[in-house]
Amino acid sequence: MNEYTYERTAEEALRACVLFRDLDAKGRAELAARAHRRAYSAGATIVTVGDDGQSMMAILSGAVRISLPSAT
Repeated sequence: MNEYTYERTAEEALRACVLFRDLDAKGRAELAARAHRRAYSAGATIVTVGDDGQSMMAILSGAVRISLPSAT
């Protein structure tokens, strides 16, 4: 049995996202050219409070938990 895993291209992800689906093909291609695919292990910290907001992330598979430490 052949196992096939479909990986969405950056342009396909942009087209599927409500924020970017109205971009024309040139705009999607320009934005996709700047995209970098990264994988994180379960439980890994991706960003922390106070990190510089210099980028945008999209979750293509899996789940992310967003939490904020409470002031106690």
